[in-house]
Amino acid sequence: MTQDRHPSIRRTALMLLAAMSLASVWASGQTVLDAADFGLKADGVSDDGPAVREMLERAAATAGSAMLKFPSGKSIHIASGKERYAFRIDQLHNLSIDGGGSTFLLDKELRFLHVTSSRDFRMTRLNVDLTRSPVVEATVMQLHDEGKRLLVRLDEPSRASELGGPTQKDGEQAFFGMLWLPDGDVMQSSHYYIDAVKHSGPAGSGMVELVCPNEMPASTRTAIKPGETRISLPVPGIAHRRGPGPMLRIDRCQNVNFEDVEVWSAPWFAFEILRNGGEQIFRRVHVRPKPDSGRTTSSWRDGFHAKGNRGSLLFEDCILEGMNDDAFNISTHAWFVEAVPAPDRARIRQVFPIYYMPLHKDGEVLAISSDGARRLGPACIAEISGAPENEAVFLPEHHKAPVLELTFTRPIEGLAPGCILWDLTSANPATVIRGCRIRKSCRIQSPVTMERCDVAGLLMFYCDDVEGPMPSGSIVRDSTLRRGRGNDSLAVAINGWRGGRAPAVIPPAAEFPLRDLRFERNIIHGGFHAIAVNGLALVENQFLSGPPQLDHSTADVENFREKPDH
Repeated sequence: MTQDRHPSIRRTALMLLAAMSLASVWASGQTVLDAADFGLKADGVSDDGPAVREMLERAAATAGSAMLKFPSGKSIHIASGKERYAFRIDQLHNLSIDGGGSTFLLDKELRFLHVTSSRDFRMTRLNVDLTRSPVVEATVMQLHDEGKRLLVRLDEPSRASELGGPTQKDGEQAFFGMLWLPDGDVMQSSHYYIDAVKHSGPAGSGMVELVCPNEMPASTRTAIKPGETRISLPVPGIAHRRGPGPMLRIDRCQNVNFEDVEVWSAPWFAFEILRNGGEQIFRRVHVRPKPDSGRTTSSWRDGFHAKGNRGSLLFEDCILEGMNDDAFNISTHAWFVEAVPAPDRARIRQVFPIYYMPLHKDGEVLAISSDGARRLGPACIAEISGAPENEAVFLPEHHKAPVLELTFTRPIEGLAPGCILWDLTSANPATVIRGCRIRKSCRIQSPVTMERCDVAGLLMFYCDDVEGPMPSGSIVRDSTLRRGRGNDSLAVAINGWRGGRAPAVIPPAAEFPLRDLRFERNIIHGGFHAIAVNGLALVENQFLSGPPQLDHSTADVENFREKPDH
């Protein structure tokens, strides 16, 4: 036998060859990690969670940028994750994930992505679904007791045992099913609150009786067609405030880019986009039921829930359908003024049902008077005291909100206890929604430019005590806006009063909190109602359902047309 005279050299060569089989290096310096080299099966059955975690560990140990590359057009089953996420990424920069058009199937207790405190993150070409939907689809067969009882037939009779009523646990929100009612060329949705679920009929028939605490509105009763009307029923736990979690969370990152990503099932928000800087880009990112699946529900809550971002947000060529809450919620959390110890100081407490939204030195703040009538400020923050060290802290209860003391660069005239305050610089100040197909209501509480969109759902611009900023400076142009999910008569609703409540004394329009909204070259099917706006510009719009209703608003209406030109 020939003796190897250089065993150390041979071992080194073998190690290099092994490393090269696991990763190729582009000329650009990006390391490409191929999923097959980490044992990924992509057979839709095996748990590929360990392979994903190993790829992430290797990426974290790689100098420079890295790409995780997955096979083309496969089903990738994830049955295990880190902190219940298939992709848990923290402080990892210059990472790309190319899904190859594959579908990631997650077991019901898992979520897909949680990326935090990372820079230059990119995800492309993949679909996200659950192996077992948290929603059971059904057809209404009979209606009894003025709608207090419904007999429904499940699409999947085997799932009857999964259904149930409210649990009263874990911050559970209202427990309801969602009725889907045709209304012209769109689908309206109507909540059906559930007290109890009772099995009915022979075993395996899939017949279930739903018990509602309230009498159904007459308009809903008459719209239901037994044997045709569809209803989505949640599995218990879906409506919990802290239980399900978003399917994809992007938090405190700098520069993210999502392209050609689809989310087909989410038990809470599909995307939660929090406290980010730089550019946040979402191109051809769709939240909708899986095509040709017969499903009606995609996300049980918001499609995109964007809150407290300092960087720019771009949503381009996205499709949003099947949400049971808003397609877009663009906002931040407000702070209540508790005391004003000096003209240039204020003690404030945040009201936040989800996350702490940090304030920043040199941030520009605005406030609304306690009666909701007047805009106060702006002023810049000179000093902050009392801020928690961990800005990512999850504080779901109001009494746990931190109390901060702010010192301003100048006094804010009229600031007093009871006012509501927010930081303009972290209120999604540069958001663009372009070329999107939207089939649900949108809550716009930050400055937004919407252009070339097709919207069938209530478009709302307003102020709220919890999600506080005003969408001043928003523009909607070259879009089709029609009534749809969220309101059966209005296409656009604008309300500048705090909480939607008019003050006892109406101030001059120049003091109104909400100002400078512009609608131009839109086709509007449905009501347009604006309350308390200073500087509403309506330019070359077609109001096909009658003239806009303007209350306590200063408006410039140019080239008003009720019918389209031919």
